[in-house]
Amino acid sequence: MRSYDIVQKEQDLTALEWGERVNSSGTAGTYLKARTGQGARAIYYKLPRYNGIEFDGHECINELVAARLMRLLEIDHLEYRLIHARVVVDGREREVWLNSSKNFRKSRERKLSLSAYVSLYGEQGASPYEVCRAHGWEGQIKQMMLVDYLIANRDRHGSNIEVILSPDGSARLAPIFDNGLSFVAPFAGQRDAIEAFDPLRRVATTNYIGSRFLEDNLRDIAPVELTHELKLEDRAALFAGLEHAAPDYLSKKCGRSFERDGLTMRRFELIDGEGRELRPSAIISYDEATGAYGARVEDWAEPGDVPAIFAAFVARGERDIPSKWVQAWVDERIAPPGRQNIGEVLRSHGLMEYDSAALLASSAGRSSQDGFYMREIGASAKSARCLGRLVEKERLAAGKTQVDLARQSGMTQTAVSVLERGGANPTLKTLERIADALGKNLVIKFE
Repeated sequence: MRSYDIVQKEQDLTALEWGERVNSSGTAGTYLKARTGQGARAIYYKLPRYNGIEFDGHECINELVAARLMRLLEIDHLEYRLIHARVVVDGREREVWLNSSKNFRKSRERKLSLSAYVSLYGEQGASPYEVCRAHGWEGQIKQMMLVDYLIANRDRHGSNIEVILSPDGSARLAPIFDNGLSFVAPFAGQRDAIEAFDPLRRVATTNYIGSRFLEDNLRDIAPVELTHELKLEDRAALFAGLEHAAPDYLSKKCGRSFERDGLTMRRFELIDGEGRELRPSAIISYDEATGAYGARVEDWAEPGDVPAIFAAFVARGERDIPSKWVQAWVDERIAPPGRQNIGEVLRSHGLMEYDSAALLASSAGRSSQDGFYMREIGASAKSARCLGRLVEKERLAAGKTQVDLARQSGMTQTAVSVLERGGANPTLKTLERIADALGKNLVIKFE
């Protein structure tokens, strides 16, 4: 992780004049802003939430973490710096951590909020998402929804999604910006509320495109392939250098948000054993946090190379299969939860509870209907499942519930559940905490 994005040494910015409306790379809001320079050389500054007495928010820290996340995921975004500075607000000099960013527009380019663009240029009756699809912006919108889900963004309204208009009449979506009202931002400096908040729960949001619930957007609208699979080790990079800017309890709670993806995403290659190509024709993904399936058909694949339920989409040139149709295909290949002998079926697969992805993985997705089968991606997949079974066995032997183990090891119950189902690759530090909670010694050896 590059370190240029934090200025630890206190800067003298007392000459800046702050106001709620500044012509910035973004839209006007309620946070105090300032600007230096003009045009392409302009630098924009934004303060955290100010309650009239003190700065009680941490939105500027959130912006930095969100920018680092998007850098990891190779998603186009506005870069932010976090600056330790002294400023003058309401006639008083104050110490604060603030954001700076550069102008992302080129010379003679103009900006327009997406909500205004939809109203002016969208077909009558078309939804914002349909307008974006018509202009070729669907992929960017999907990426934005993924990021918003991972950071629990509460405020993706129609004015903080922006369209850039060029002099030649063309239009493009601006990089993703304005991500401060995320993580535990609603709780400001309330430590008790921050520590009590469960970042994995369903979060209701203001959302111009899609549902008010972030999880629903991923399941119903925007399954997306990651260029970089998030790992627990990425947390260190995302929060590097924030020791002095953010209290420890805040960083820990924000870090838990990434259990939404890093611990819950499983991916499978889809192969037709009877086909002309014995290479994967599609990638099937499953998010255990949301229960959403997704599928991305490879560019080389033709309708005959994929299951019949996917073929109609491929014939139309669509490579991203809607979640509900992937779910329908999965349902055809595994025992339903209401099956009379489902308990016996689960035991035969080594499962304690119904889990569609685990059943798919255990059976390789094979069915008498066709020759398609699935192979879980990742050399560590088998090891992860073995580790999960071992943890579950020792937990049960110790007479502990998942909630007990989570509390004693500093995890969440969701994270323990995912680990036991073989969906996680925990760090050594995590394994040490688990072993300690179970009254065991962690032993690592090569055989």
